[in-house]
Amino acid sequence: QMLTGEVPRGMFKMPSHKGLGTDPRFDAIICKAMEQDREERYQSAMDVRRALDVILTTPQATDDGTGVVSASQIPQRPVAKQPRPPGEKSARPPPVARKPAPVKKSSPATTWLSIGGIGAVLGVAAFFILGGKPKPGSAESATADSSVSSQPAQPPIKVRENPPAPQMTALAATNGKTIDWLKAVPPEVNPWTAELGGLRDGVLTPTSKFTRMLGTLKDGSVRVRVRRAPGSEASKNPMLAVEIRNGAMPDKATGFGQYQFQVFVPKRTCSFNFEEKEKAGIRGKIDNLWKANLAIGDDSSSDGIEWEFRAAGDEFSAWADGKLIQTARDPRVPTGICTIHFDAGMQITRLETTGVTPMHRGTKASGDTQPSSSGIWIDRLRTMTWPSPWSMKDGAAAATTSLALQNLGSVTDGAIRIRARVAEGATAAMLKSPVLQPSVRITTVRPGWKGYYVFQAYMPGRVTTLIYMEREDKKVAAEMPPVYLWKEKPLPPELVGNREIEWEFRASGDELSVWTDGKLVASARDSRLTSGGSKLQAYPGFEITRLETTGFTPDKAAEAKPDALPNITNWQDVSEAVREKARSTKGLSVESDGAILRTSGDTPPGLTLTPPGLRDYAVRVRYTGEAQVNLRSENNGFLFVLCQMHQTIFKRLRPGEKTSDDIGASKPHPPGFDPTREHELLVTMKGSVLSAWMDGVFIGEAHDDTLTDGAASLIFVPKTVLKKVEIAELVDDALGEQHAPTSQ
Repeated sequence: QMLTGEVPRGMFKMPSHKGLGTDPRFDAIICKAMEQDREERYQSAMDVRRALDVILTTPQATDDGTGVVSASQIPQRPVAKQPRPPGEKSARPPPVARKPAPVKKSSPATTWLSIGGIGAVLGVAAFFILGGKPKPGSAESATADSSVSSQPAQPPIKVRENPPAPQMTALAATNGKTIDWLKAVPPEVNPWTAELGGLRDGVLTPTSKFTRMLGTLKDGSVRVRVRRAPGSEASKNPMLAVEIRNGAMPDKATGFGQYQFQVFVPKRTCSFNFEEKEKAGIRGKIDNLWKANLAIGDDSSSDGIEWEFRAAGDEFSAWADGKLIQTARDPRVPTGICTIHFDAGMQITRLETTGVTPMHRGTKASGDTQPSSSGIWIDRLRTMTWPSPWSMKDGAAAATTSLALQNLGSVTDGAIRIRARVAEGATAAMLKSPVLQPSVRITTVRPGWKGYYVFQAYMPGRVTTLIYMEREDKKVAAEMPPVYLWKEKPLPPELVGNREIEWEFRASGDELSVWTDGKLVASARDSRLTSGGSKLQAYPGFEITRLETTGFTPDKAAEAKPDALPNITNWQDVSEAVREKARSTKGLSVESDGAILRTSGDTPPGLTLTPPGLRDYAVRVRYTGEAQVNLRSENNGFLFVLCQMHQTIFKRLRPGEKTSDDIGASKPHPPGFDPTREHELLVTMKGSVLSAWMDGVFIGEAHDDTLTDGAASLIFVPKTVLKKVEIAELVDDALGEQHAPTSQ
């Protein structure tokens, strides 16, 4: 009332809108003092005094018609100029200096009016600070409530109270390498592809919402020129969002935080938020650091508006067409990942970063030929136990919940081969989840945290994704935001929609790749992790019909439970009897030192060791090269254990059939195994269980109840050199009464 001479009622105008020449800076002070929420008002008369002192001591800045006050007119504090490295050119030409607007000389009348205004504002502030609202029912209460509830929209810029940030006089160049993400993408990062936004003629036109992770940033900037896409719906307000830093908070033991600038097109609003999260993918507490409504530029024109979002130490700022919009200070996250989000309905004609270190390692230009493996493929489907929440039916493993995990062991360089199919009765909801999620090189990256690579395969044949993750090493754990090394790479066209696909996930040095049915889908390079554990996670609705690994060291806890070496005391050495038979058997030869070896013939010769009716027995042989022991030989059917140069296999040949099938998992020999040296193989057959030990160490076991009786025999494969043979009959158990059978 003292500023305008009128009592404010209803939808009253601010003093600066009355045409009386009142300083418009009074408007914001009055609005804050008259906030309905007490917490939003000035908290003391001294706060009001400080706000008024600015008006008394600072000349009024002028508006050039754009709606944004030039940064050159904002009172400055000295800021040390950052030196530019020798020879480095500015990333963009310096802004054209503009003359500060002349300061208007205040007339005596205006001066007295200002003094009166200060008194009025102090009176209003004191009333609200000290007295709060008038008593309900009073005349004053009715007038005050009416004026507050009917006040117009807030001023164009409303800023959260922050520690004072130094003001900037101009948009200066930042230090660091500048990357042009539209015209000169570095060769080591992923290029723009159709599924990543559709870049054409240097203009990015998103057809749907998508995200691009740019890299890590400590101090730097993101510069984006944005405009409305031709033909986009006028009612839509697409959002451009830049996560300037997404990373760990040093003062927090768990979780992470992210700063995000948000710009809406064409509403031309800019907000800056901080979100604290305990786990990736779950929304956390959001702190609005500022929100500014702008009357600047025209983002529907062919030029649009150029935004620049900056981070320098604990200071963050937003600029539009070279003019400062707002600054804030916040020290919670000093460095982190920089990511940009686009909505459909906009076009990006410029995207540059300074100070960003690209995190993507790029899609490697690999050939179409699947690399061969120098190692032995181990059948893990049959060698491992599959407890709940897994189920095993007809030789296929299936997950009954999304918590189904299987430990595959440790790996440095290796591969996982999985054939999976969509199960009968799988619902559409099930098909939204990745069928397979093998994680490799799980290892500690810092105290209390593990890092790992996660392959994701979606079916029916659609896409694959590779993510680098960091997670707390505890049951209820926080996670860092995922780093996509590639995202949703489509399968070859001929495989899209297939309900059964063979996947191969590879890790070799710093290269990680995915293959489907022998065709390369995607590959990337990343050197953060070199070795570690491996786990397989699967989701309901799918069945695994094949699971093999190469280059992995199995975790014994995940394999069939090993037995102790049996205590057999009744061994009978039958080596000499076997030599006598060998001398009269075609294709076998006995050397001067007593060793028996194969000399000729296409069919491996064999020598029977036990009588046909014997059910439970043990065979121990000493050999070099390879060795095969047949068990339960009956009616041309038998079980057998074959120790090859690199692995031991468990097989069964059914009577009347010509090809054998697996009855147990293949077991690789331990590192350093030398087949040219002498080794000892122990095989027991008790009931339906066949067990084997190599050099006193348990190899594995297999179960078969189709063959109940039959003799044991030795088969001389091409590389067999037999040194010694022993047999024993097993009566109740390995510790019970035992006696030696008669050699045949």
